[in-house]
Amino acid sequence: MALWLALALTLLKDEEYELALTEAEERDLEATTEADERDLEATDQELERDLDALLAETEATEAADEADRETQTEKDEADSEAEWAVTEAAEDAEEAREEAEEEAYEAAEVMDLLAAEAADEADGLADLEAKLEAEEAADESDLEADSAA
Repeated sequence: MALWLALALTLLKDEEYELALTEAEERDLEATTEADERDLEATDQELERDLDALLAETEATEAADEADRETQTEKDEADSEAEWAVTEAAEDAEEAREEAEEEAYEAAEVMDLLAAEAADEADGLADLEAKLEAEEAADESDLEADSAA
């Protein structure tokens, strides 16, 4: 019976040992699980921080790109307006030059007409003066002839 008792005690001790081993394995598994959960949570938080940093960097890059696009658009508009102003000024200058040429041509034509009129008047006056002198000479000649007769 002692053998049975020893065997029962051995079996009981084996069960207690297995139970203690199982409990230790469970505690170890729990501790490992808790450590893994903490590691996962820390990794998750680190990933969230990295994601937030990446999002902030992306937003900053997009804002900078938008500002660059707006600046380029404003520069392009200013360049376009400047080109338009230069073109407009060149067109205005060409128009003014053409008007000045036209006015100079018209003034030259008027001067030519006035000179022609003055020449015609001078010719007419010379003709009248010559006529008058001829008439005066004829009158004098008639008077001399009358006086001699």
